[in-house]
Amino acid sequence: DNIPERIILDDQFFVIKGTQIHFLDKETGNVISTLDTIHQEWISKARLSGNGKVLFTHGLDGLSLLWDLETGSYTHLSNQFEVNWDNPVQFNFDGSILIADCLVDDAERLCLYDGKTGEFLEAIDAPINDDVDVIDYNFDEYVTVVFNHAGTQIVVNKDDGTIRLWGIED
Repeated sequence: DNIPERIILDDQFFVIKGTQIHFLDKETGNVISTLDTIHQEWISKARLSGNGKVLFTHGLDGLSLLWDLETGSYTHLSNQFEVNWDNPVQFNFDGSILIADCLVDDAERLCLYDGKTGEFLEAIDAPINDDVDVIDYNFDEYVTVVFNHAGTQIVVNKDDGTIRLWGIED
Protein backbone atom coordinates (compact mmCIF):
# COMPACT_ATOMS: atom_id res chain seq x y z
CA ASP A 1 0.00 0.00 0.00
CA ASN A 2 3.02 2.33 0.02
CA ILE A 3 3.00 2.53 -3.79
CA PRO A 4 1.95 6.04 -4.88
CA GLU A 5 -0.99 6.36 -7.25
CA ARG A 6 -0.14 7.69 -10.70
CA ILE A 7 -2.58 9.33 -13.05
CA ILE A 8 -1.72 10.46 -16.58
CA LEU A 9 -2.55 14.02 -17.63
CA ASP A 10 -1.93 15.64 -21.04
CA ASP A 11 1.70 16.65 -20.60
CA GLN A 12 2.38 15.48 -17.07
CA PHE A 13 1.35 12.97 -14.45
CA PHE A 14 1.14 13.19 -10.71
CA VAL A 15 2.31 11.07 -7.87
CA ILE A 16 0.69 11.12 -4.46
CA LYS A 17 3.18 10.64 -1.68
CA GLY A 18 1.95 11.04 1.84
CA THR A 19 -0.01 14.28 1.99
CA GLN A 20 1.48 15.94 -1.09
CA ILE A 21 0.68 15.71 -4.77
CA HIS A 22 3.72 16.04 -7.05
CA PHE A 23 3.11 16.88 -10.69
CA LEU A 24 5.80 15.37 -12.92
CA ASP A 25 6.87 15.96 -16.51
CA LYS A 26 6.07 12.85 -18.56
CA GLU A 27 9.28 13.06 -20.57
CA THR A 28 11.83 13.71 -17.83
CA GLY A 29 10.07 12.59 -14.66
CA ASN A 30 11.12 15.87 -13.01
CA VAL A 31 8.78 17.55 -10.54
CA ILE A 32 7.01 20.49 -12.20
CA SER A 33 5.03 21.57 -9.16
CA THR A 34 3.81 20.33 -5.81
CA LEU A 35 0.38 20.76 -4.31
CA ASP A 36 0.56 20.88 -0.53
CA THR A 37 -2.70 19.53 0.78
CA ILE A 38 -4.32 20.04 4.18
CA HIS A 39 -4.51 16.28 4.77
CA GLN A 40 -2.98 15.37 8.13
CA GLU A 41 -2.52 11.71 7.14
CA TRP A 42 -1.72 9.87 3.90
CA ILE A 43 -3.95 10.44 0.88
CA SER A 44 -5.57 7.05 0.28
CA LYS A 45 -7.69 7.77 -2.81
CA ALA A 46 -7.55 10.23 -5.68
CA ARG A 47 -9.61 10.69 -8.82
CA LEU A 48 -9.13 13.19 -11.64
CA SER A 49 -11.98 14.61 -13.74
CA GLY A 50 -11.89 13.76 -17.44
CA ASN A 51 -10.95 17.33 -18.38
CA GLY A 52 -8.05 17.33 -15.87
CA LYS A 53 -9.30 20.40 -13.99
CA VAL A 54 -10.74 18.90 -10.79
CA LEU A 55 -9.09 16.42 -8.44
CA PHE A 56 -10.80 14.50 -5.63
CA THR A 57 -8.67 13.33 -2.70
CA HIS A 58 -9.59 11.31 0.37
CA GLY A 59 -7.13 10.86 3.21
CA LEU A 60 -6.75 8.47 6.09
CA ASP A 61 -7.60 11.50 8.26
CA GLY A 62 -11.18 11.27 6.94
CA LEU A 63 -11.01 14.47 4.86
CA SER A 64 -12.60 14.35 1.41
CA LEU A 65 -11.56 17.30 -0.74
CA LEU A 66 -12.19 18.66 -4.23
CA TRP A 67 -9.26 20.56 -5.74
CA ASP A 68 -9.48 23.16 -8.49
CA LEU A 69 -6.20 22.39 -10.27
CA GLU A 70 -6.16 25.71 -12.09
CA THR A 71 -6.11 27.72 -8.85
CA GLY A 72 -4.91 25.18 -6.27
CA SER A 73 -7.93 25.95 -4.09
CA TYR A 74 -10.03 23.25 -2.44
CA THR A 75 -13.44 22.66 -0.91
CA HIS A 76 -14.62 20.00 1.51
CA LEU A 77 -16.94 17.29 0.27
CA SER A 78 -20.17 17.17 2.24
CA ASN A 79 -20.10 14.08 4.47
CA GLN A 80 -23.85 13.92 4.89
CA PHE A 81 -23.87 10.14 4.45
CA GLU A 82 -21.48 7.30 5.20
CA VAL A 83 -19.41 6.87 2.04
CA ASN A 84 -17.60 3.65 1.19
CA TRP A 85 -14.22 5.03 0.08
CA ASP A 86 -13.00 1.50 -0.68
CA ASN A 87 -15.24 1.49 -3.75
CA PRO A 88 -14.54 3.64 -6.81
CA VAL A 89 -15.45 7.29 -7.08
CA GLN A 90 -15.91 8.86 -10.48
CA PHE A 91 -16.34 12.27 -12.07
CA ASN A 92 -18.36 13.02 -15.13
CA PHE A 93 -16.11 14.38 -17.91
CA ASP A 94 -16.24 18.08 -17.04
CA GLY A 95 -15.87 17.48 -13.28
CA SER A 96 -19.22 19.01 -12.39
CA ILE A 97 -20.51 15.82 -10.70
CA LEU A 98 -18.71 13.32 -8.47
CA ILE A 99 -20.34 10.00 -7.67
CA ALA A 100 -19.54 7.69 -4.75
CA ASP A 101 -20.99 4.57 -3.14
CA CYS A 102 -22.77 5.57 0.09
CA LEU A 103 -25.12 4.27 2.76
CA VAL A 104 -28.45 6.11 3.14
CA ASP A 105 -31.05 4.81 5.61
CA ASP A 106 -29.16 1.49 5.84
CA ALA A 107 -29.35 0.96 2.07
CA GLU A 108 -26.52 1.18 -0.45
CA ARG A 109 -26.99 4.07 -2.87
CA LEU A 110 -24.99 6.11 -5.34
CA CYS A 111 -24.47 9.60 -3.95
CA LEU A 112 -23.95 12.48 -6.35
CA TYR A 113 -21.99 15.56 -5.27
CA ASP A 114 -21.44 18.90 -6.95
CA GLY A 115 -17.91 18.69 -8.37
CA LYS A 116 -17.18 22.35 -7.64
CA THR A 117 -18.84 23.01 -4.26
CA GLY A 118 -18.75 19.50 -2.78
CA GLU A 119 -22.41 19.78 -1.82
CA PHE A 120 -24.57 16.65 -1.79
CA LEU A 121 -26.98 16.61 -4.77
CA GLU A 122 -28.93 13.36 -4.49
CA ALA A 123 -28.84 9.66 -3.68
CA ILE A 124 -29.84 7.40 -6.54
CA ASP A 125 -31.61 4.16 -5.73
CA ALA A 126 -33.71 3.36 -8.79
CA PRO A 127 -32.48 2.10 -12.17
CA ILE A 128 -33.32 4.01 -15.32
CA ASN A 129 -35.08 1.03 -16.92
CA ASP A 130 -36.28 -2.08 -15.12
CA ASP A 131 -35.94 -4.14 -18.31
CA VAL A 132 -32.16 -3.58 -18.55
CA ASP A 133 -31.55 -3.04 -14.86
CA VAL A 134 -29.71 -6.27 -14.03
CA ILE A 135 -27.47 -8.21 -16.39
CA ASP A 136 -25.76 -11.29 -14.99
CA TYR A 137 -22.00 -11.49 -15.58
CA ASN A 138 -19.33 -13.39 -13.70
CA PHE A 139 -16.97 -10.71 -12.37
CA ASP A 140 -14.67 -11.68 -9.55
CA GLU A 141 -15.36 -8.96 -6.97
CA TYR A 142 -14.63 -6.19 -9.47
CA VAL A 143 -16.43 -2.90 -8.94
CA THR A 144 -16.61 -0.12 -11.51
CA VAL A 145 -18.51 3.17 -11.64
CA VAL A 146 -18.47 5.14 -14.91
CA PHE A 147 -20.39 7.96 -16.53
CA ASN A 148 -21.26 7.88 -20.20
CA HIS A 149 -19.49 10.67 -22.13
CA ALA A 150 -22.54 12.95 -22.06
CA GLY A 151 -22.79 12.56 -18.27
CA THR A 152 -26.44 11.50 -18.51
CA GLN A 153 -26.09 7.87 -17.39
CA ILE A 154 -24.06 5.95 -14.82
CA VAL A 155 -23.11 2.30 -15.23
CA VAL A 156 -22.05 0.33 -12.16
CA ASN A 157 -20.88 -3.25 -11.98
CA LYS A 158 -20.77 -4.68 -8.47
CA ASP A 159 -18.95 -7.60 -6.91
CA ASP A 160 -22.14 -9.71 -7.01
CA GLY A 161 -21.91 -9.87 -10.83
CA THR A 162 -24.67 -7.39 -11.65
CA ILE A 163 -24.53 -4.35 -13.87
CA ARG A 164 -26.90 -1.49 -13.15
CA LEU A 165 -27.76 1.53 -15.24
CA TRP A 166 -28.96 4.84 -13.80
CA GLY A 167 -30.11 8.04 -15.49
CA ILE A 168 -28.95 11.47 -14.40
CA GLU A 169 -31.16 14.49 -14.92
CA ASP A 170 -29.88 18.04 -15.35
